[in-house]
Amino acid sequence: MNRGVLSDNLRRLRSIKGTNQTKIAKKAGLSRPSYVAIENGTTDPRSSTLMNIAGALGVSLADLFRPLPSLKRVRFRIQKTMTKREENQRDQLLQDVAIWLSDYNELERMLGESREYKFKDYRSTDPVSAAEDARSRLNINDPSLIRDICGLVEDSGIKIYLSKTGFKKYFGLSVSLDDGGPAICVKVGDDVSVERQIFTVAHEMGHLLLHRNSYKKDEIKEIDREEKEADKFASNFLMPQSVFEKEWQSARGLHLVNRVLHVKRIFRVSYMTVLLRLIDCGLADPSIIQIFRAEYKRIYNHDLKNHYEPDSYSESEPEGLVKSDFMEDRLHRLVREAFEKDLISMDRAAEILKISVIEMRELNNSWKMTG
Repeated sequence: MNRGVLSDNLRRLRSIKGTNQTKIAKKAGLSRPSYVAIENGTTDPRSSTLMNIAGALGVSLADLFRPLPSLKRVRFRIQKTMTKREENQRDQLLQDVAIWLSDYNELERMLGESREYKFKDYRSTDPVSAAEDARSRLNINDPSLIRDICGLVEDSGIKIYLSKTGFKKYFGLSVSLDDGGPAICVKVGDDVSVERQIFTVAHEMGHLLLHRNSYKKDEIKEIDREEKEADKFASNFLMPQSVFEKEWQSARGLHLVNRVLHVKRIFRVSYMTVLLRLIDCGLADPSIIQIFRAEYKRIYNHDLKNHYEPDSYSESEPEGLVKSDFMEDRLHRLVREAFEKDLISMDRAAEILKISVIEMRELNNSWKMTG
C-alpha cells in the first residue's frame, strides 16, 4: 500500500467535497483519530475501512490510489532561501499544477480542442526582438493594446493556472512544452496587484521563449540575467517602445505622478514598469523612482511599498485595475462543455475546477440562467 498516494488523495478529495475530517470519519464509521491517522499516512487501514472511506467521499476505491502526476520540466525560481515548510508548500504547488495540467490536457483530448503552440519552434536570445515577434505571431499590431492577456496567451497554446499559494517573493512559474505544457502558473490574491499578475504572465512567457534550457525542477535559485531578460520581454510585449513614447509624450502636460498613473492605466502595467521603461530608454535616471514615490506621498499622503499599486485617492487619478481585469476562462468553458455533454460528472467538474460540489452546483445553476 502506498501511504503517500493515499494520503495525498484523501486530502485532495476531502477538500473538493468541502468537508472536514470529522464528517468523513463519521460517514465512514470511524473515530476522528482513526481517520486522521489514515489521512496522515501513519497507519495501514483494512480494505473494508478503505471501502467505507471511499463511500463517504463518493468515489471509487481505485480513486484513492490513483497515482498523481508530477512535473520535471518546470521553472520555479524564488528570491529567498526556502524554509522546510516552504519547500513542502512548493512541492504541493507543483503537484497541484501537475494535476491541473493533466486534467486540462484530458479535457482537450476529450473534446477535440487541443491548441497548437504557436512558438513551438521559436528560438531567440534577444528579449526586445522576441517581444516584437510574439506580438506579430499573435496578430497584435503596434497601436493595439493588450486587454485580455489570459485569453491572448491561451490562444497561443499556453495554458494559464491561477493559484493562491502563500509564498512570499514568488509570483509565478512555468511548465515546458516537454512536460505537458506549455503552461504558466500565476499567484493571485489580495497581496498581489492585478498589474503584477498581468506582468507575471508576460514575464513567464518570456522565459518560455528565451530560456528553454532552464526548465529543471531542482534548480530554484534565480539567475539575475535571465530574470532581467524576462522582465525586458514582458515590458516590451505589453508596451512596445514606439507606442509607449507616443503615449508618454501625449501626457507631457500632466504632473509627473498623474502622467505615470495615466500611462500605466493605458497599458495595464504597474507604475514601476513605467518608471523602469523611462530609465531604460534614457528619458529619466534611476532617481525617478524615489522622486515619484516622494511626490505621490506628498500629494496623496500615502506610501507606496513593495509590489502594491496606487489606489485611487482623487477623482483626477485613474482607477486601478480590479480582479475582473485578470481572469482565466478557457478551462471553465471546457469543463462546462464536457459536463453538459455528460462526458464528466458534477464531482469530476468540481475536482477539475478545484471547487466544492456545492459551489459546482451553484456554478451550474448560473450556467443555466445565461445559456
